[in-house]
Amino acid sequence: ELTQTLEKAGSETGIITAMVDEIRKAMARVQELPGEVSKAFVCYQTDTFANCKAITKNAQEMVVMASALPQELPTYSRELTNAYSQLVDTTQCTLATIDSQNIAARLSQNVQALGEVCIELVYSGGTLQTSPDDQGARR
Repeated sequence: ELTQTLEKAGSETGIITAMVDEIRKAMARVQELPGEVSKAFVCYQTDTFANCKAITKNAQEMVVMASALPQELPTYSRELTNAYSQLVDTTQCTLATIDSQNIAARLSQNVQALGEVCIELVYSGGTLQTSPDDQGARR
């Protein structure tokens, strides 16, 4: 039984580590120029807002699932990771279409800061999943 528990924890840790790496790689891409910009700024702004809403929704669902169904947290962590990656993609295009360097810098900084928060949330979900009875992890 102990071996099974350790194997499960190891595989869950690997999954969490992979998602965190994916978020970190996306964070590093924020400043890169996109291959092609085919829409106007306002369209990318709308897409960016939709991605932020998806991240917010996933974060809220993770808080709910932490109490109700911690075993579902990896699914929401994956969705959060995907939403953040999509946010970075649209942010790259948004940055390519922004005229103001000041606004572009603030947007880039905030998207990277959001990536750090996403990483913390994925880590917290992983901790709670491996120790569902740990009251400290639930906070």
